[in-house]
Amino acid sequence: MDPQGFLPKDHWKTRISDPQPGGMSLRGFDHNRIIREDSYVTGLFITLKGRRPGAEEARMLNALLNALLDHGFQSAPIPVARLIVSTNPQVIPAIAGGLLSCGTYAVSPQEAGEFIEWAGRLMKEEELSAEDAAAKIVARFQKEKKRIPGIGHPLHKTVDPRAAALLAVAEECGLVRGKVKLFQAIHREFVRATGKTLPVNVDGMMACIMNEMGFSPLEMIGINLISHLPGIVAHIVEELTEGHIARGIPQPLIEYCGEDRRMEPG
Repeated sequence: MDPQGFLPKDHWKTRISDPQPGGMSLRGFDHNRIIREDSYVTGLFITLKGRRPGAEEARMLNALLNALLDHGFQSAPIPVARLIVSTNPQVIPAIAGGLLSCGTYAVSPQEAGEFIEWAGRLMKEEELSAEDAAAKIVARFQKEKKRIPGIGHPLHKTVDPRAAALLAVAEECGLVRGKVKLFQAIHREFVRATGKTLPVNVDGMMACIMNEMGFSPLEMIGINLISHLPGIVAHIVEELTEGHIARGIPQPLIEYCGEDRRMEPG
């Protein structure tokens, strides 16, 4: 409200929080009470969705947040963050640099989330079964020579154990429903059509499950980054405490493939 008429026409509005002296309303909930009584998972869910999660939703979100805690140097943000902090020994720039390396091919489930939403719309609009939709989608992606988001991993060749663990929790929480089953059908058809036994990767599984929970692809990005942040911080702290300075790529891993040294006259 602006009873005195001071706010310009384009002033900022938000439905998320209202900080006031003595406390804050967060999506209509008392933030002080959340601090005293609730888990971080509950606070995160309230902040994003504007309601308290049910017991199974809270359990599933907790599992999702544990899925990407760390994956060592297999995860792009880790070497990036460690390289940064070895030359600029400050935690915040290193965290920011690590997060900036996340995207389509690392950590972010946005592409997989958008894919599964599109696949679900296609199945509904054309009144297809999950199996028929999967056959149509895989054939289309093969014809266009496109990668199916959420399938395949450079380290986990046949099973991504993190995806398998999440699926087990989702089954116990009653979240293996339409979108998860559709993605499973797409994966089965991909394996049949290509002969490649690539797994559903953790980003793909997270995207399917979060879709069932009502999270948008944009919200999925934030949840995945929150999940991975502890590992990034731990590696940065390790790099600093071990005293590494000005790291670079080791010489044995570098190959020059340009012109031979030119012999200039004189």
